[in-house]
Amino acid sequence: MAAVAKVKGLMSIIGALALGCSSTDQSSRTLSASDVSNLPAGNAVGTSFSGVYVLSDGMISACDCRVGSCATARVSKGNTFTLSETDGALHVAVHSAGNATDQMYDGGINHGGDFRVGSSYSSGDSVSHGLLSGTVLGGVSMDAESQNTLTGKVGGETFDCDITAHLVLSYSTAR
Repeated sequence: MAAVAKVKGLMSIIGALALGCSSTDQSSRTLSASDVSNLPAGNAVGTSFSGVYVLSDGMISACDCRVGSCATARVSKGNTFTLSETDGALHVAVHSAGNATDQMYDGGINHGGDFRVGSSYSSGDSVSHGLLSGTVLGGVSMDAESQNTLTGKVGGETFDCDITAHLVLSYSTAR
């Protein structure tokens, strides 16, 4: 059961508890562990991009499945993204209500606010890889693309999907 909760947690950004996806007009990229790990730090200096951002809007822009359907894929508004930046190294913790475990991303951010961070998790026959990239305007907003590849079983059903979402976040003064 913990593995099921963790895989569901890894879907917290897009909120897709869908057990698969059907195709959309655009294609989504299939990610592997090498695509989302060991991402380099950027050239930002200090901690000016650190803070809490709240997912205020978004949409699924692509969904491709080799198994299943995308019928319930959606963006989960209200999720919080806690950014911790130190001299270009960026750590992002995504928290979604109802998930006991946050999704963790690591990578880098440049002085202009453009960033790229990755996340990977596997348990039993379930595997998830995520890539989050976009631009942060420190203390104001974040515009991002979330790419996710999910394979395995959730709730007894098998899925194998690539999902891409566009995300809009606002800076939160509440901590």
